[in-house]
Amino acid sequence: MKLSDKLIHDAFVETGIDQKYYSHYEAEVKRHYEYFLEENEESEEYIAKLSIEITTKYIVYYVAEIEKGHSHQWAHEYAQGAGYESESFVVRSAFESLPEEEREKELEIYAKSIDKSPIFVNRFMSLFKMRESDAKENALIYSDAYHSCISNGKSEIYARAYAYAATKYSYIKFCEIYAEAYECAINHGMDDESAYLFGLDCKQAADCGCQNKLLDFKKMYKEEWQREFYLKLAKQKFEEEKEHPITESEFKELRDSILGK
Repeated sequence: MKLSDKLIHDAFVETGIDQKYYSHYEAEVKRHYEYFLEENEESEEYIAKLSIEITTKYIVYYVAEIEKGHSHQWAHEYAQGAGYESESFVVRSAFESLPEEEREKELEIYAKSIDKSPIFVNRFMSLFKMRESDAKENALIYSDAYHSCISNGKSEIYARAYAYAATKYSYIKFCEIYAEAYECAINHGMDDESAYLFGLDCKQAADCGCQNKLLDFKKMYKEEWQREFYLKLAKQKFEEEKEHPITESEFKELRDSILGK
């Protein structure tokens, strides 16, 4: 059984896809058929069947991408790998197949097809451009964390800091500590990089033990508000570890060790 117009048409009808895509489907079947004829010693019947099978799988992905608003080139490149390679790989292939001036627009279309939230879109595009392999998953975690914070009445600064710290492996408490420290630093006039480092140092202290990191912290941070924040953090850790409210004498000792020279 050789490849025929009827065979192609009947296979396309079975997909249920709009007729306007038939000419492209037909061209792809024939392209595969000619390629396999040259590269394989299989029967024409087998090659015809294989060409239709591959193109039928391809056209489903191709149409889905076109319907999202993507260009032919993106959709074609994406559809060729979809179902055979990981999503991150086919998105990267589609992105890099495009002229430089078209990449941003197509990547934004892709991002919005997942989640239209500007928080997700911006985070995904940033991670993708940094070649983060799990850009989609991490951007979704970031977006969910951000929106959860905002819904709970947290500030924009806090929400972005918490979302930055959130990963599928992070502890909620450490994300909260980082976000609180970062927000406190920004509100006291620290620049973004310094606030980021302050947040990390506070989170690390909570993880390793506030008393263990105290000397390093006091060498680095001299401002009263910085040490007051650390005192609050140390008090929380003390009460968690001792499993009882801190006494007045215990608090005085803790306060003297942190606020003293």
